[in-house]
Amino acid sequence: MAEAAAIRPAWAPQGAWADILAAGRHGAAGGGAGLTVTPLEGFGLALVLADRDPGAGGAAAVLQGLHGAAPPRRPRLSTGTLFDLVAIGPGRWLAVSADRAIAATLAAALGSHGAVSDQSDGLALVRLAGPAVRSVLAKGCPVDLHRQAFAVGAAAATMIGHVNTTLWRRPDRGADPVFELAVTRSMAGSLGDWLLASAAADGCAITEPAGPG
Repeated sequence: MAEAAAIRPAWAPQGAWADILAAGRHGAAGGGAGLTVTPLEGFGLALVLADRDPGAGGAAAVLQGLHGAAPPRRPRLSTGTLFDLVAIGPGRWLAVSADRAIAATLAAALGSHGAVSDQSDGLALVRLAGPAVRSVLAKGCPVDLHRQAFAVGAAAATMIGHVNTTLWRRPDRGADPVFELAVTRSMAGSLGDWLLASAAADGCAITEPAGPG
């Protein structure tokens, strides 16, 4: 028994993109990368469903008190100090936070005014940027991502490469647009393969994972 215990493999938590998005240059090697991919790890994620009562003490009011701004009622990103909110449907938001315990915080604050599901280990987050990011995404995303149609702060629940995806736009990095995507962790491999294939002609640079802060 002691010998069996000694050779038993040690289990350790892995990021959602481990063995999927390997840091380095992929696809076309000449010139600057058209797409930069940054896996995001260590964030707290929570799905919030509001109750049906829109009264003064309802979920929207509670979220506004915690968030510092009224939660968006249409597909949009709203940034806050404790967490960001991405509206993904009527009375439905995805909370993104540097605090891994954000789901518990929201559940305690909302009480009977809403339901909270911890998605910190259920969803995979990734950031995409670069001069070719729109053209790469257009190969598998039906949403019009032109800067006039999809401004900074816009969000959408859509499909990318046949993968259900929540997508939102962050402030530009210089002249390059920046998008963040959330997919179920079980589909991270499919999305990762699609990104590498779609960005091959433009060159794709995958960075080391980035965490909160």
